[in-house]
This record gives sequence, C-alpha cells and structure tokens, in this order.
Amino acid sequence: MNSWPVWGCPLRLDGAEDKAWVVDRSIVLPDGSSRPDDVPDRLMTLRGMVNIGRYAAAVLGQAGADGPATWDGPKKARQRIPAEDLPPGGLGGIDHGCAAEELMRALISATIPNMPQVQEVSDHLPQVTEWYTEAWWEVMDAEVELVRH
Repeated sequence: MNSWPVWGCPLRLDGAEDKAWVVDRSIVLPDGSSRPDDVPDRLMTLRGMVNIGRYAAAVLGQAGADGPATWDGPKKARQRIPAEDLPPGGLGGIDHGCAAEELMRALISATIPNMPQVQEVSDHLPQVTEWYTEAWWEVMDAEVELVRH
C-alpha cells in the first residue's frame, strides 16, 4: 500500500519543501484545500485488513517493524515534515503491507532491513515477513462465509 496509515498520518504537509511529493501524498478537498492522504488505509481497515508492521510492533513486540520503509537518501531532506506537523504517536511509513485479520495469528515476524547493501538497491526498503505455514493454511482452507450485499 502507498498511503499514510491512519495512526501515523501527519497533521499537515505544508512544511515540506518538495511540493511534488506533497501533492502525491495528499487529497484535495471540495473547498480546494488539501490534507495528507490516509483514505486507502481507512478503506483497508474498514474491510478488516491489518497493517502487518504495526501488528508486529504492537502485538508481537518487534520494535521498528512499523517504521518507515524509505531511508534518508540525498533527495529525502526536502521531504522532511517539521516536528510540529507530526502526529502525537509518531509518523508512520507510507509504504506498508496489509493482510486479512485472520492471517495475523500466522505472523511470526516483520522486519525492515535498513543496511547499506539494501540501500544501494533502492530508497525503498523491503518489509520482510515470516509466517507459520500450518497456521497460514488453516486460515486459507477455512470455510468462507458468503455475505450478500
């Protein structure tokens, strides 16, 4: 996913210097003003999807699993958000993975390897997840409850 998570959405993006980056991460409101875009995350959460890194950090106790998946490369300085515009719990990463809530019992770990060898490839870091295969298949093989809309 590529949007701000609801729990880590900046209060505003006015203080960032890279205006093209700001536009790409904002939504325009009917009155012409804009705000940081957390709509995709809201939609996924409403549909029972869970932020994998956030779950690993909050439930499994894996510090940093919910951290940003981009590193501070040379172009990132212009994308810094001033401290007064950050949410109370800290900024969440724009790039993150989600999975169905039922699959969370199969999650063993989630990490974001931030080391020079990985940084050489891209300014976007991968989220590496590890799962219990048996628990994964139990969820995948479960009966599906059909819901009529």
